[in-house]
Formats: sequence, structure tokens, C-alpha cells
Amino acid sequence: MTTALLVVTTVLLTLAVILLTAYVSIISRRLNSTADEMEKTMRAVRERIVPLSDDTRELVANADGLVGDARTQIQRLDRLCESAEGLLEGKTIGDAAAKAASASKVTVLSVLEGVKQGLKVLRSAQAESKEELDNEQ
Repeated sequence: MTTALLVVTTVLLTLAVILLTAYVSIISRRLNSTADEMEKTMRAVRERIVPLSDDTRELVANADGLVGDARTQIQRLDRLCESAEGLLEGKTIGDAAAKAASASKVTVLSVLEGVKQGLKVLRSAQAESKEELDNEQ
């Protein structure tokens, strides 16, 4: 009986080892299959991420350019609004009129001074010619 019990125990242990080995083999295959699928997935992700990151870099660079252009346009609009406000207030027109009046005043004064000097020259020349005529007679 002890021998039979030993044989039965040995057979049971052998079966347990065989089943355990089969179970480990099945799990090992599943793990291997899962690792292969993960590797394929990682390759696919890498193949998609690299172009996506390149596109993102390009998009950010374009966005920087657009922001710079927008900033420039806003500054131009700001200057234009200031000019328009000046026109609406009459400030710009008043400044232009004052400059024109000042320039024309200077021109008129210069012409007047020229006429005065010309008259002086003519009077002195006339007086000299009168003296010469009187001296000749």
C-alpha cells in the first residue's frame, strides 16, 4: 500500500509538473504574442508621431510668423487710428494751416523787403541821375 501510495503521489506530482509546465508555456506564448503586438503598436505610433511632431513644429513656426505679422498690422492700425483721430480733432489740419501761413508770411515779408530794397536802389539811382543831369547843365 505504501508503494501504491508512492506511485499515486509520484504520478500526481508528475501530472502537476506537466500541467504547470504546459500552463507556463501557454502564458509564455501569450506574453510573447503580447510583446510582439506591443512592438508593432510602438512602431506604428513612432511612424505616426514623427511626421506629427514635424507638422507641429512647422505649425508653431508658421504661427510665430502669423503672430508677428498680426502685431505689425495692429501697430499700423494704431498709427492710422491716431492719424484719423488727429484729423477728426482738426489738429492735423490746423497744424498744416499754421505751417502754411508761417511759410507764406515769411515769403511775403521777404518779397516786401526785396521791393523796399529795390525802391531804395531805384530812388538812389534816380537821385544820382538827377544830380548828373543838373551838373551837366
